Amino acid sequence: MLRAAAEQLSASLSPPTAGPETAALKIDELPAEPELEALARVSRGIARLERGDRVAAGEELERALVLCRRHGFDYLMMQCLALLGVVAAVGGDVRAMRTASSQAVEAAAEHGWERTVWFAAATATLAYAALMRAETDDAERLTAAGLAFGVTSASPRLHFTLRAVHGAAAFDGGERAAGLAELQQARSAFGDLSAGPEQVVAMALLEFRAALMLGHIAAARTVLGWLAERSGDAGELHVMRAWVEASAGRHEQARFLVRHVLERPESTVLPQTMVDAWLLETSIAVAAGERPAARRALQAALALAEPLDALRPFAQAGAGIREMLVHQHGSFGASEAFVDRALAAGAGAAHSEATLSERELTVLRLLPSLLSLGEIADDLAVSVNTVKSHVRSIYAKLGVSSRRLAVLAAHEHGLLTDMHLV
Repeated sequence: MLRAAAEQLSASLSPPTAGPETAALKIDELPAEPELEALARVSRGIARLERGDRVAAGEELERALVLCRRHGFDYLMMQCLALLGVVAAVGGDVRAMRTASSQAVEAAAEHGWERTVWFAAATATLAYAALMRAETDDAERLTAAGLAFGVTSASPRLHFTLRAVHGAAAFDGGERAAGLAELQQARSAFGDLSAGPEQVVAMALLEFRAALMLGHIAAARTVLGWLAERSGDAGELHVMRAWVEASAGRHEQARFLVRHVLERPESTVLPQTMVDAWLLETSIAVAAGERPAARRALQAALALAEPLDALRPFAQAGAGIREMLVHQHGSFGASEAFVDRALAAGAGAAHSEATLSERELTVLRLLPSLLSLGEIADDLAVSVNTVKSHVRSIYAKLGVSSRRLAVLAAHEHGLLTDMHLV
């Protein structure tokens, strides 16, 4: 029984070679000794988690946790809490995930067990949750703590998660090129190793969005291909392709792809993907001048995002979403407090990105006018191609896709003094 438990515990640290259920099947009956029963239940919990049976995994780990607390098995208790944090994260239960993972981190700190993979696992789940709440500093701090002692070398999957979340936090914090590079390096180092669908999809989405926001379409397509080989027909692939189409201004194609997901939400792997899908539908409806449809889509996104505490999708959705939230502020009912947080997250993201050069600021100040790009070029005594290059850079740094939204974002952050929307 001890050998089987050890095999299954090690299977949680690196991809299993004999199949995730082999060790668990060796434990046919639970032993009478509480120490061995707790170990056996943890082993079963890991086996079920590896097979994707989240409910059964949670039940086994909860029973093991009761035994650990009753008999003072502190180290095994830390393991149970770290694993329960993963179970809750997979199921989208943000509150339970934060509670279990925080308790695991506290137990590790109390006993000096920070140099363990279980501490690193708990910090990884907390860091990802902080990233989704647009709490960039916390996400960066937690991932740095998880990576600090090098214990993740024993678990490529865990190391991949920590590196990717750290890169995404750096990207959100304004270090965009460095953040994307770290995301790419994390995926490259992970290579062809296996991982659960939730992890693969979550990490791919982080890198994909960073590449797309920087205008690196080829890099975004590389991530899309990498994920397609590992996730079958996951709904996230349709959302990613829709983002590519929308970024190129092909809104009808983008709508066709995203509607596939909106009509089949069960096809998605991550619960927050539906938030992204509805926000994309909102942006497409705004571009088409369909304001009532845009409002309905935005309300659907808010209803899904609030229980998940998913603010990051709003921070990355661009100024068009922020414009709708501002203009309709006060009409969101019970979601009003969440809307305030979403606006704050979006403003913070845009502010961190809006580091414009002097020449870009000069061009930006002329965008609210009725001058064409050619006339702006004449006014500045430069070529029209130079102005177009500055405008593209301005859009990328402000996280927008049009002249009107660039002006709105610039006003939000004090880059322009008079409000004139083109």
